[in-house]
Amino acid sequence: MNDDSIKERILQATIELMRQDTANITVRKIAAQAGVTQGLINYHYQSKDRLTGLAAQRFVNARACPPRSTGKYMTPSSFCEAR
Repeated sequence: MNDDSIKERILQATIELMRQDTANITVRKIAAQAGVTQGLINYHYQSKDRLTGLAAQRFVNARACPPRSTGKYMTPSSFCEAR
């Protein structure tokens, strides 16, 4: 497994945990959800705050910019691409 896929698994695990309970997220819980060690999380993201910040940003961007429509009118995703 390469570094990019590991980072993606960690990020997706963090987003899933944030959906469940934002207040009680720990690196230990993220590691268990992603199937990696806590050290690997720290290696790739340096801190829990950085990781949760990136996960929150990814979550918000995904909701604000859904998959692009092929219609002729401006969609939220095409607006996101036009910025």
